[in-house]
Amino acid sequence: MTMHLPVGTEYELFFFNDGWQSLGTMIAGEKPLQWRDVPDGGLYWLVADKSRKEERIFTLENGRQVWW
Repeated sequence: MTMHLPVGTEYELFFFNDGWQSLGTMIAGEKPLQWRDVPDGGLYWLVADKSRKEERIFTLENGRQVWW
């Protein structure tokens, strides 16, 4: 999964599997962030460091994010 995000912000990607499971953290730079080994067909949540955790969840359909 690849994402373009504001430079310098740390993000943690979660997927739902009987609760939210972390796929790790990354700090955004000039290149898009890319998480490896992301489970297919999941429900995902990308959370910025120090946020109020109000980011929207999403799925991936045909390589595109679908926000819920």
